[in-house]
Amino acid sequence: MRWTAPSNWKKSIVINGVGAVATLVVLCVFVATKFIHGAWIVILVVPILVLLFKAIHSHYVMVAKQLSTDGLFIPARWWQPFLHNQSSLLVKGLLMFKKGVIVTSVTYHLEQ
Repeated sequence: MRWTAPSNWKKSIVINGVGAVATLVVLCVFVATKFIHGAWIVILVVPILVLLFKAIHSHYVMVAKQLSTDGLFIPARWWQPFLHNQSSLLVKGLLMFKKGVIVTSVTYHLEQ
């Protein structure tokens, strides 16, 4: 089945545009009136968090391209261990004290 635009798509665009402009006006009024009372913190922190999450996501995408097998790998940067190997440490810790279970680690060095 092929998708076709609804017949009233122009009306929907106008309604969505009016809603977007109204939201922008409310945001500007809110920022102008609450900026002194601490809204500047939110205006500063939210973009920083978004950039941080984008950086983490791009790191995960880069790691996914490099890994060809599941297993423990050695991160290339000092901050990367905080993002990786946490679940493997938990599983190793739980299995290490089970009788008849051998736990091993296979390391994989990242290039970037």
